[in-house]
Amino acid sequence: MNLRQRGTATGIRKAVHAALIATLGLFAAGCDGNQGRAITIIDAPSQGTADEIALVRVDRLEGLYAYDWLTDQELLGAERTLSNVTLTIRKLETGETLPTDIPASSEVHISPDRQHAVVLIKNRGKAEMLVLSGGTSVSNGPSMVVGDEVLSYFISQSRGSWKDNSTYIVPVVNPQREYGLALLTTDGGITYLTVPGSKDLIQKVESRNNTLYILNASKQLLKFDLGSKQSTVLYERIAAFSLSPDGGQLAVVVGTAVDEESLKIINTVDATSSAFVAKGRLLRQPSWSPDGSKLAFAIFNLNQGISGLYVMNAKTGRMAPIAAEQNPEAPILWSPSGRQLMVSEDSGYDLSRQSTTTLYQLKQ
Repeated sequence: MNLRQRGTATGIRKAVHAALIATLGLFAAGCDGNQGRAITIIDAPSQGTADEIALVRVDRLEGLYAYDWLTDQELLGAERTLSNVTLTIRKLETGETLPTDIPASSEVHISPDRQHAVVLIKNRGKAEMLVLSGGTSVSNGPSMVVGDEVLSYFISQSRGSWKDNSTYIVPVVNPQREYGLALLTTDGGITYLTVPGSKDLIQKVESRNNTLYILNASKQLLKFDLGSKQSTVLYERIAAFSLSPDGGQLAVVVGTAVDEESLKIINTVDATSSAFVAKGRLLRQPSWSPDGSKLAFAIFNLNQGISGLYVMNAKTGRMAPIAAEQNPEAPILWSPSGRQLMVSEDSGYDLSRQSTTTLYQLKQ
């Protein structure tokens, strides 16, 4: 997850917000101060029928950029203050903030079993594995140098993923000065891989078992087998993708016309089996819930009035609007239980803005 995602689409977000007021209604905002920290609670729309996706509550945490969920009630993030140098743990029930010794300039990605976290300090070419215990307990693990004495192999803005509970895969420039991948293990091991058939910068990688799905800068989606070390170009003109937790489905955003993108769900075993989800001028951040039952995504489509943050029931195809305004560059992260969504936006270099983390709680 990129810790410095910034609101580069300010004009788009303002247009989305204006157009969607009529569709979703204006939310009434309240404020609850926990230890001096602003938390804005926004009333949710009225409930739908039992089989529909429904929004229960929205919490906006001002001044916090949350990087990931430790548990359903604990976030790992940074308080955006000039004196801040390390990450903190925010306890949602009490608003309490606990310090850590993780540098605030890092990227942090927590393993699926919530037992480890990989810390990437990209500008230095360093990685560290942390051991997590009970959410609030963080202990240091092995450190790794992903680069040489003067050069970091990490690629800024690229996105890796956990292969399993013990291996994290991240795009790099490998020791041969080629674009490739690095496999970082919780015991401190590093393995570099070259991807045959692609010499382009790798923007994103996701994997299940021994199969990797790779999006490169040429908008090609490749399938790479770790056993045979062979790769195949599956699709062209891909802007974004997300692999389901069981590895059986791919949510892909494909360019279908000028200023038009379509979101589709494709079976990874039978590529001829696909389902159309949505179409818009811009579609980004497809994100599966942990059990694979729901798919969240950001869409900008004023013509059809379905812009914002949406969640779809992957079985029935029913969709529900969750937010009228959504930064298409901000990742959408599900809580471990799949009952909440989190979107964090960094203030960047704009001192007039605060970093914000927004939590969306869905009906169980």
